[in-house]
Amino acid sequence: MTNSTGPVVAVVVPLDEQTNDDKFDLTSHKTARRNVKLIVVFAVIVTITVIFAVVLGLTIRDKGEDEKHPPVYPIITNDSYRLPTDVTPINYNITLQVFLGVSVAFTEDQPTFHFNGSVEITFRCETSTAFLLLHQHMGKLQVAQVSDVRLADAAAAGTESSVVRVVDRQLFPVHDMIGFYLDDYLVPGHEYTFTLEFWSTPQTTPSLSGLYPSSYVDSNGTERYIAVTQMAATLAREVFPCWDESHFRATFQLTVVHDENTIALSNTEIALQRRHSSGWLSTTFMPTVKMSTYLVAVVVCNFNYIEEVSLHGSVVRIFARDEWLEAADYSLQAALRILPYFEHKYQHMYPMRKLGKLCPAANI
Repeated sequence: MTNSTGPVVAVVVPLDEQTNDDKFDLTSHKTARRNVKLIVVFAVIVTITVIFAVVLGLTIRDKGEDEKHPPVYPIITNDSYRLPTDVTPINYNITLQVFLGVSVAFTEDQPTFHFNGSVEITFRCETSTAFLLLHQHMGKLQVAQVSDVRLADAAAAGTESSVVRVVDRQLFPVHDMIGFYLDDYLVPGHEYTFTLEFWSTPQTTPSLSGLYPSSYVDSNGTERYIAVTQMAATLAREVFPCWDESHFRATFQLTVVHDENTIALSNTEIALQRRHSSGWLSTTFMPTVKMSTYLVAVVVCNFNYIEEVSLHGSVVRIFARDEWLEAADYSLQAALRILPYFEHKYQHMYPMRKLGKLCPAANI
């Protein structure tokens, strides 16, 4: 019986004889898998790098905020005749206690004329600085203590960030200057305050500058002492630390502590008087107009006065010892004529409510 089905022949093609299309499909698959792995690895590396950079940046920023660079201070030389304009004084609140040497508070430990006091200065920062330079006469005034510098703005008052520490001070005797080094920079446009306490140094020779004593013998043969000031042109630095250049104009409010048997005079009217123990009297004056330091005036005496009102309402007073009051009327009448003359000449009214003139003692 004959089989109708033919023999089956299997054809085996060797691997090296496969078609080019078969080889391409296999190679492409392996390449794609390898590329995917590379992309994943690259993405992981990039992610780790970004995270590391962010963490490192935050660490550096925090460290920079915690560790501030120390301020850079200017170098003051013997050629530094003028004060810098980094700050501008706005107001001086001055307290002076005057020892005439014959007051009820006089003690054997302090037999000569002297004074002590304090000044609270409000100033505005014009240019960022960590150094304050102002005038202080080396031979007649000593600064005892200085407070930290505080931000005067009401919104920031009382906060820790409002305080800038005074870390050091330095005297520059050639130009009667004193410098204060701060631990941080002041911010331009902000107002600050700081307080200095001071006292006068004993003088062995008579002087007609700053706040100085004078004496006279009254009609009863008793020697009397007074204290007067001469601030022009650059002598305010002998009485209190200040920016003692005429273009640094500011307002001044003075309190004079004196013997209760004397009177105190200054540029403005009396605002308040208060008695203390041991025979002292505090006289506080109204704030002045904006003016230069050399115009500040202080007198402690036992004089009387005569007065009249000027043409435009200012009170004109002449202070003198009792036996000179009658003769002082000539000075009063001259002042009443001179004041309106200059008001008319310069077309500018006298800005103060009073004008005081003093006939000082004859002996120095």
